[in-house]
Amino acid sequence: MDYQAIRKDPRVCIVGLGYVGLPLAAALGKEIKVYGYDINQRRINDIKKGIDNNLDISKDQILQGNLELSTDSSIIKKANIIIV
Repeated sequence: MDYQAIRKDPRVCIVGLGYVGLPLAAALGKEIKVYGYDINQRRINDIKKGIDNNLDISKDQILQGNLELSTDSSIIKKANIIIV
């Protein structure tokens, strides 16, 4: 594994955008590219609109990040770091 390449271009995928995953994705998304994967299409749609039904983070926190969200598991392949 080329750790230098990962350091230069970190791309993280968060698998599961619940109570832990979404706040983590939003925080990391302030600094680096983050892919978010969840099996719940309604959850993905809400997050894309800036809505967190868990009320853990604000709309601004969601929308200001560099997030790409999907229910398609192929999004995981875009990352070089995966957090489950």
